[in-house]
Amino acid sequence: MMNRQRRTSVCREGWCYLLLLAFVFAWAILREANLLLIVAGLMCGPIVCSWRLARRTLRDVQVRRTAPRAVYAGEPLAVEIELRSARDRRGSWALWVTDHVRREDDVPGNGSQKPATLFSYVPAGGTRRRAYHGRFFERGRYRLGPLEVSTRFPFGLLRGTITPDQEETHALTVFPRLGRLTPAWKARHREALQGARGGRRPGRAPGAFCGVREWQAGDSVRRVHWRSTARHGEVVVCQFEQPRSRDVAVLLDLWQPGEPGVEDLENLELAVSFAATLVAEVCRRGGGRLLLGITGAEPDLTTGSPSAPLVEHAMERLAVAKGSEEDHLPGLLDAALRQIKPGTEVVLVSPRRGPLSDMLRTAPAGTDPLPEPAGSEIRLVSPADPGFSQYFQPEPAVSSE
Repeated sequence: MMNRQRRTSVCREGWCYLLLLAFVFAWAILREANLLLIVAGLMCGPIVCSWRLARRTLRDVQVRRTAPRAVYAGEPLAVEIELRSARDRRGSWALWVTDHVRREDDVPGNGSQKPATLFSYVPAGGTRRRAYHGRFFERGRYRLGPLEVSTRFPFGLLRGTITPDQEETHALTVFPRLGRLTPAWKARHREALQGARGGRRPGRAPGAFCGVREWQAGDSVRRVHWRSTARHGEVVVCQFEQPRSRDVAVLLDLWQPGEPGVEDLENLELAVSFAATLVAEVCRRGGGRLLLGITGAEPDLTTGSPSAPLVEHAMERLAVAKGSEEDHLPGLLDAALRQIKPGTEVVLVSPRRGPLSDMLRTAPAGTDPLPEPAGSEIRLVSPADPGFSQYFQPEPAVSSE
């Protein structure tokens, strides 16, 4: 591996050592003490030795990082570092590998985190692997890299550092923190689902009766249609139509005040976390179709059948979603409600207070009325509502130590 940059710097201990060396040398000159001159000359040996060994230790060293592409906020992250020495003889001692972690949307100059891991020894021609661990508590896109390999071997007076010849950076997406939907929310969902089916009372069968068929091995005796069995002279069982899962549309409103306070920011993150949890739950349950809509200058719509790729794409969109003081809710409702089918369960998640009718009063004049389903059929969920905790429990943040 060709090294893009190789540099040697003096450590804090090295500056103290050089200061002592200068004092001894100056005292020897002023006092014309030959013995002190000999001591000063001997003290130059560790400096020269540190410079030569630091450069030799880093020669032909190759480093590689292995990290996941995405992780959920609050979950542990492990990044594996592989260090290899391509030399034929003489291994490398006391190598520090430092990574750089920064948000992509941070203002330049804000700095970055610098996790590091120590390789005590890498044999010649050998490979060693270690990992550093951490957690991300804020969703968004992050960039890992570049990697730096440094050593202070053997005396800790000088530090030699090399960086790769290319920017070995790695993109990492931190998904929103998931929470837990409470039994109260699941009961509310079941009531809405039964209401969409016309209030049919649930029975023992998985769906509506649609006919009879011949008996097959494994069929329950309870499903035998005895009257038809007597009429046909052979055992027949009831055939039921499997109920179709209801489509779900999750709409996320990211409005926030021009100068948001701490509570406003917390409610916005709770709204994003609730929407992410609801999307994950719908895809885990399966069936029907899912639509995720996020407010913006142009409505961000994601739709498809519940699946792992859909969850990943939805989480990526939620990870980079940002609040805005501009009201884009009417535009999102107009775009989303024109795509969904009648009978779709529409859940609007918004950090704002008040009923939906108050939110739509700010719609631009002259806009077309909302298509069906009407606004009264939209279920509004707001973290600002005191009853929000009855439906959703966010996972507590794990403090880093």
